[in-house]
Amino acid sequence: MISRTWVEIDLATLRHNLTVIRGRLKDKKLLAVVKADAYGHGLDGLAPILDQYIDFWGVASLDEAFKIRNNKPIVILSPILQPEVTPVVENSFIPTVSSMEIVHALSKEAQKLRKVVNIFVEVDTGMRRTGVPVENAIEFINHVEDIPNVKIMSIFTHLATASLSKGGPKVLEQVRHFRNLLKRLRNSYMVHIANSAGWLRFPQTYEEFDLVRIGILIYGLSPFDHKPTIPVKPILEWKTRIVDIRWVDKGMGVSYDHIFVAPCRMKLATLSVGYGDGYPRSLSNRGHVMIHGKKAPIVGKVCMDLTIVDVTNIPDVKIGDEVTLVGPGITMEEVAKLADTVNYEVATRISPRVPRIYLEK
Repeated sequence: MISRTWVEIDLATLRHNLTVIRGRLKDKKLLAVVKADAYGHGLDGLAPILDQYIDFWGVASLDEAFKIRNNKPIVILSPILQPEVTPVVENSFIPTVSSMEIVHALSKEAQKLRKVVNIFVEVDTGMRRTGVPVENAIEFINHVEDIPNVKIMSIFTHLATASLSKGGPKVLEQVRHFRNLLKRLRNSYMVHIANSAGWLRFPQTYEEFDLVRIGILIYGLSPFDHKPTIPVKPILEWKTRIVDIRWVDKGMGVSYDHIFVAPCRMKLATLSVGYGDGYPRSLSNRGHVMIHGKKAPIVGKVCMDLTIVDVTNIPDVKIGDEVTLVGPGITMEEVAKLADTVNYEVATRISPRVPRIYLEK
């Protein structure tokens, strides 16, 4: 069936990216962050390949954990709630904890099921989002060690400013807090700090540690406002088709609210994609797409299911022509900049109604 808009995922490029990442990791373990449906790329289609390269899965929620079906350990990176404790223990998922209340609930359930539950302890060294405050972490960890049927598998912290060009001093401050904590622990654990940005920029975040959490780099996208410093490539292209072509005269308003008024006679093409598909409405009157290898500016407001572009200067345009929204000529990072957001958001907002097509290019 021909789709009105679709995403193409290049599995050969995914393998290339994972090979590059694994080669640079050397002996470090790899936790692949696949939350938000593998950053919008479609986890089901990527999982068989990812499984060949990774050591841990990283998800954001219990629902996401259930979507993974293999024997690699699955870490839930965000806090779980009390009603989720039983299925977490029953399915041997690894929760991230920073609440003693949850630890006790896990212990109680694990004893009832005659199991031991492995946990990741998150320490807050400066993100101030989740995690045990670093000043309370020793007491917390020592207490957990005395709780039955709960085993600390790993201790980690999350970097707040690694993607910023001037974020270095705060990154190093977080590393220092974390190292000082580790020196005071009575036992040893698998420890980690680095996310994609930290791993690329700061050896201090991974050289002395055991594991790296890689998300956006797997998909060939950059955690920075510039290209990544390793040769990964985007695995996703987003496309649509032209469904209408018409001429408008000077002074005619276009799309909702007529925020665009034709400055001259223009040829416009309507594309079968809109914010209902996850295409950013903020691209109204400021974004562009690629048609026949040429830029076509968006005119007027992006609608729920349709978007209008100027094709006056693009010859031989016809209904049914393929249009590139993200891909050659317009990167995810460029779209994000035009939409005043980040590539993470553009990727993860691609709607489930947009089919993912997996190819070996």
